[in-house]
Amino acid sequence: MANDSVVIVPSGELPFDFELKKQCSSEMTLKNPTGDKMAFKVKTTSPKKYCVKPNTGIIEPGADIKVMVMMQAHREIPADFNACKDKFLVQVTKSGDSKDVAELFSRSDAKIDETRLRVKYVAIGKGAEEVTLPAPPANETAEQAQARLTRDVALLSARNKALTNDLNLMMKRGGKIQKGFTLLHILLTAIFAFVLGRYL
Repeated sequence: MANDSVVIVPSGELPFDFELKKQCSSEMTLKNPTGDKMAFKVKTTSPKKYCVKPNTGIIEPGADIKVMVMMQAHREIPADFNACKDKFLVQVTKSGDSKDVAELFSRSDAKIDETRLRVKYVAIGKGAEEVTLPAPPANETAEQAQARLTRDVALLSARNKALTNDLNLMMKRGGKIQKGFTLLHILLTAIFAFVLGRYL
């Protein structure tokens, strides 16, 4: 966004620390560096999945507003975990003395600036460790099998990312296992055994 409009932080992506069966939240800050009152409206491509508070409002000159975004809990890893398609659209326009946000954005002559943010899932260690792959049903169709495998790949990718983060943290702290085995060896062995037990 230009300096004559509202600045949105973060920009480009809205990260969510992902955990299964838990409501996740993220926050964006709308900053008004201008000398005008600015109205804003936040929209999403998945309104049933997210709760935005506040989703509309007026930002005073030089002030900022924090917008909290709550995401419903997931019972399983989303199929699009690594490239979520959900997006948010933040619209802003000068409000003048008006306090009717809906009316401001409905004007045919309104100059509206728009910024889009894509949702990004961030795997965290605890959530990944609690994930288990469900057994395939006996009467599974080809389409169901494809969807299940897609979810399984996303799950394993999330687990791997979380374990990698934990490993890097442990290595920075000088974490070692006795008799010459590093933590990396133990983790790789555990992942290999997990995959073999699941698919063989």
